[in-house]
Amino acid sequence: MLRQSTVQVQRQLVRHSSTTSSYSTQISRAREACASSLRQYDKSSYILSAYIPSPARDCFIALRAFNIEVSKITGNEESQVNKKLRSTIGVSSTDLRIKFWEETLYKIFQNPGSDQVVGEPVALLLRDSLRNGLNLDVSYLNQILMSRNEFLKRQQFQTVDELCGYGEGLYSQLNYLVQNLLLSDQLSPSTVALVEESEKLRNLITEIAAHLGQATGVASMVLATEYNAKVQDKVYLPVDVMSRFELSQEDVLRLYQGHLEEDKATKNDVELLLRDVVYETCITANDHLLTARSKLEEVKTTTKEIIKSQSQPLVNQKSGSWKKSLPDCLFVPFMNAVPLSLYLSSLEKHDFDLVKNKIQNPYWKLVWRTFRSYQTRKI
Repeated sequence: MLRQSTVQVQRQLVRHSSTTSSYSTQISRAREACASSLRQYDKSSYILSAYIPSPARDCFIALRAFNIEVSKITGNEESQVNKKLRSTIGVSSTDLRIKFWEETLYKIFQNPGSDQVVGEPVALLLRDSLRNGLNLDVSYLNQILMSRNEFLKRQQFQTVDELCGYGEGLYSQLNYLVQNLLLSDQLSPSTVALVEESEKLRNLITEIAAHLGQATGVASMVLATEYNAKVQDKVYLPVDVMSRFELSQEDVLRLYQGHLEEDKATKNDVELLLRDVVYETCITANDHLLTARSKLEEVKTTTKEIIKSQSQPLVNQKSGSWKKSLPDCLFVPFMNAVPLSLYLSSLEKHDFDLVKNKIQNPYWKLVWRTFRSYQTRKI
């Protein structure tokens, strides 16, 4: 009986070891798949992932990869596939992909400990993060899905404020997610204690995340003008600004789709008007960035006041190692301002001419500016 019992225990240990090894392999493959997606489609987030504390890094790349997957959901209602789906089951491929993510998120958040097989790399890493007790709020993820779905049904933005609302629904939500993630108890208890000490500080960091998200929404839509005109046959620059400069959506579509090549005078006029519209639109993005920078200075002042008050022993103990009196877990979420700032600077450098210039952030410049931002605690 003793011999049989020993054999059973050994078999259980082998099965447990095999299961653990299999799970580790799944996580490793999911991590590589998400990181590969960032390298290809979102190099700035790939660079920023190096500054995320290692216990939260998988979750960060999963969140940014989730954003990429959601952005791939398109609303081509006139495609043959969508027409057939609507005629047979009453929904489009867009509806099905949105529904897939809604159900996937529901399953992993309702029961993160489930052994149910998850084939989607993003979902696998998010579920693993929940198992590890990291702060994740599904409401932000659902808001991203809802905002994307609303965007796909939209034909245009009437005002810059509507563009900012688009940024709030997508990019600000991502910022809130990363902010909450890095305020997980196990990452930096001293940072959590710091934030809990001051309602003013909590409000400030939320406001910075909101402003950066709105600025990113405006800038990203400006930079996607060529793609949207050529591929989606749409123009998402604000209608009121275009009207002010007497630039029609049809003019922009004809410009990017090559219909003005024979009429050089008209082409030149449209390009000049487009530059004015882009400039006027980007003023709003820049204003949000400047506001975020101003509020970051308030964060620094508030943090120093909390340290000086000596009301939190854990804060006093750890604050000596914080760069510029700001802990990593508080500052790193603000670093997504770096690619935004570079894009806006590049637009200004090229006189807001989207037609003759390819506005992009070179990899080496992103790496350098990100490192400088981290060291100086400036965005």
